[in-house]
Amino acid sequence: MTGRSEFASLPRGEADIAVRLSRPQAGDLAVSKLGSIVFRLYAHRQYIAGTPEEDRRYIGQGDVRDGMPQQVALNLIADGRFACYVDELDLQLAAVLARGGIAALPDFLMADNNERTLVGSGEPLLAREVWSVAHNSQRHQERIRRMVKALRMALK
Repeated sequence: MTGRSEFASLPRGEADIAVRLSRPQAGDLAVSKLGSIVFRLYAHRQYIAGTPEEDRRYIGQGDVRDGMPQQVALNLIADGRFACYVDELDLQLAAVLARGGIAALPDFLMADNNERTLVGSGEPLLAREVWSVAHNSQRHQERIRRMVKALRMALK
């Protein structure tokens, strides 16, 4: 299993199964919805406690400033007040925990973290659907079915 931000090519054999945050529209692919990932605004507790609202800054996703739905939503809220842009979710989390600002992060990253707090109402900023994608010809293989089942269980 490999994680990366760019798309693996199923036709080129770079992967047998892929996980996507958007539903593929073309190709001879077996596509299955695995679940959803909820994004909310998070910050370090001490950052929120010690920073007046008008001085608060945001941590953006630098590699796709206008492409990812969570970044588009954050752009509307932040109104240009970004402390930094970073390319990976784990770096956004590190910036939040270093008291660097507020970020739009998925709930699963923040589940067991007592240093963080929800910002604002705590309502979801947005939810992204998660899809598994495999070659249509391989969808009945036991290893593919088991992996899709495991991924679906992990997203419950």
